[in-house]
Formats: sequence, structure tokens, C-alpha cells
Amino acid sequence: IESDKMIDSAVMSVDEATDRILAMRAQEDTGYAYRHYFPMGPNGEIDKRINVSWREKIVTWSYNVIDHFDLSREVVAISLDLFDRYLATRNNVCSGNTALLVSLTTLHISIKIHDRKKIKIATLANLSRGQFGIGHIEKMEWQVLAALGWKLHPPTQYSFVYHLLQFLPLEPGSTIRRDVHELSRYLTELAVCDSFFIGVNNSTVAFAAILNVLDQINLSRITVAIRERFLREVVTRVGLHHLDAGVETARDRLRSMLNVTAGSENQPAMAYAQQHEQQQDNDIGSLSSSGSNSSSFKDPRYFDSTTTNTTTTTNNNRQRSNSSDSRSRRRFMANVSPMTRGQRSSSPIV
Repeated sequence: IESDKMIDSAVMSVDEATDRILAMRAQEDTGYAYRHYFPMGPNGEIDKRINVSWREKIVTWSYNVIDHFDLSREVVAISLDLFDRYLATRNNVCSGNTALLVSLTTLHISIKIHDRKKIKIATLANLSRGQFGIGHIEKMEWQVLAALGWKLHPPTQYSFVYHLLQFLPLEPGSTIRRDVHELSRYLTELAVCDSFFIGVNNSTVAFAAILNVLDQINLSRITVAIRERFLREVVTRVGLHHLDAGVETARDRLRSMLNVTAGSENQPAMAYAQQHEQQQDNDIGSLSSSGSNSSSFKDPRYFDSTTTNTTTTTNNNRQRSNSSDSRSRRRFMANVSPMTRGQRSSSPIV
């Protein structure tokens, strides 16, 4: 995945970043726009209702699969983009079993196309506890490809984060640049989990994530002048304004996702991280619905290492841009940026 590979390379020019962002924004507004995949109703209306419970469990399970096999977490964002757009072509009408099969299939497609490491389709089929075989996934793959018109390279929030940060005038490879990038990526991972962001442009989500991170970083690390220059560059070059209603709505939603409870005014984000981790340790694979007798997916963390050749221990020397696993990323964010409910810094970005 390009945004993963580029983190440790030289920073691109702002002109190149501008061209790429404009191209990606054109993509998200046309061929990859979520709204374009819905069939029209008899009166021209569109029904965008989704099963939030299904989707949340699928996202959590997908992240666990990706972490277990040491793949890029951006794969999950791509998989869910394919998943959401495919279900949109069905007017979001499907059974629990179908949702499970589609999620397996879009994850398979995303890994095959967007990650350097490959996972056998039989391994993914095994995660369904025998509910689906290789043939089921292959058949669904053709259905997904046809429904999406082979549009399999969506511009992700991660890619927008990387390119937008080229407008932040900091030294390449500096600690603060890496901090901002890592924290912004973490927030976009949260956004993938939230069905609220389906249909919201990924450029908007990425920009909102960056602004929320900058808002929490001390002015001694990133000065007002640097922040103001960043905002000017973004609005002038790619047309994203930090006061746009859509950006502010996305920022508020991302903040709310870091609140543990409505009554905790000053609880640090670490508490959220621990709560979220505990939720993943529960039966994250079970996905049930009325009329569905689907059994739970396997949590890959509980695989017997003697029964699979693909384990994370074989990749100890593998260097990835998102080298922090989900736990360390949450702790890192909690230590650097509390982002507590109602808290404001002295940053000019409000």
C-alpha cells in the first residue's frame, strides 16, 4: 500500500502532493462516491439504512485478522469501502450470512491487490468455521467485482493523511511529523469503525483527523505560524477549509468517539483505549441477526500456531510504516494527546 511504503521515504514536493490530492478528490466525488451505488426507488428516493451492529463487528474482526497476519491496517479501510459500496448496490438488504461472506470476500480482494504479503483464500475460508468454502468466496468475488465495476482502488483516509501532511512545514523524518501522522492515522482507524462516516468523503475525514491532532499538540512543538501556513496551503491548493461545515461535523464526531461516557469530563483517552481493547477481547467474531443461523467467525488470535504456516512470528524483522500494533498505537495516542471531552488547547485551530 503506497501510503505505508512512503512514510520512510523522502517527502514529496508540495506540487506533487497537490496533484495527487486533487486526483483523489476527483475520484471520491465520482467513480467511488458511495451515493452512486444505490439503486433508485420507484419515486427516485434512496434508502441508505444499514445494519450498524453487523458492520461494527465486521470491522473489529477484520482488524484482528489484519493484525494477526501482520498486514497493513489500511487494508481494512479498503475492504470496508468495497463492502459498503457493494451492499449499497443491494440497497443494504442482505442476511447476516451474506454480510459475513461479503466481508470475507472484500477482505480477500483487498489483501490480494493492496498488500505485499498474500494470504491464501483457504486460510480466510477457514475463519468462517466451515460456513463458507473457497468456492463461496470465489463466486462472491465475481459478484462484487461486477457490482463495483472493478473500481477497487479507493482513495483512503490514510492516503489523504499522508499527502495533506506534506503541506505541514516540518523537517522530513522529524519526531513531531511522525507523531502527527501516527495520531491522525489512529483517528482515521476509528472513523472506519463508525458507520456515521459512510458516505463522508475520505479527504474530509483525514483533514478533520489532522486538525484534531494539531489542536492537541503544544504550541512549543508546532507554532501558530506553522499551523496557519498549513491551513492556507490546504485551502489554496486543494480546496479544503478548516471551517467548512462538513469538516467541523467530522471533527466533532471524532472527538465524541474518544469519550468514554457522557459524564466523564476529564477522563483520558487511555481509558477509551483500554475499554476498546476489552471489547475486542470479547466474542468479536459472533455476528447474528434475525433469520440468520450463522456461526461465529474465528478470532485469528486464537489460532494454534502449529496448524498454520502464516504467523506473525515469521515477520519479526519486517519493517512497516505502521509498526505499532493496535495496543501500542492507542497507548501512544493517549500519552501524547489526551483529547478529553470538552478540552481545548491554545491552538488557533478551533
